[in-house]
Amino acid sequence: MPDGYELIQVHNAMPCGGRVIATGLICVQEVQTLTSEGNYPAAKAALQQQLPDRWRILSYVNLEATS
Repeated sequence: MPDGYELIQVHNAMPCGGRVIATGLICVQEVQTLTSEGNYPAAKAALQQQLPDRWRILSYVNLEATS
């Protein structure tokens, strides 16, 4: 596994009479916190616009709801 990556998923297959074939899905381990303000739909859209290419949002936290 390359440094800075983690293994997310592995799929193994063994065709009849063949050898084991394994494919894996890896992901960069870096985590970045993004923040925005406003009502939920506007804040969510603002977060999406801040997202670097090929990144995805793992979770949304509404701080007003947790206070």
